[in-house]
Amino acid sequence: MYPIQSNINTQSADFTANKQAYQPLLEQWRQRMTEVTHPAANKAIEKHKQRGKLLARERVNQLLDANTLS
Repeated sequence: MYPIQSNINTQSADFTANKQAYQPLLEQWRQRMTEVTHPAANKAIEKHKQRGKLLARERVNQLLDANTLS
């Protein structure tokens, strides 16, 4: 595989401004991902299980042929 050639100047004012504008968005995304994957979501899973239901991944796994998983 060939490396991608770039003409981006990481020392330019435009690059620095874009990076500074992007950082809060990136932090917001990381925070939301943490919230979504946080163990507090286990309450919802437990409630779902108490109702005798399968989680989405469990339903998909039951539909798939075990010999076709890679």
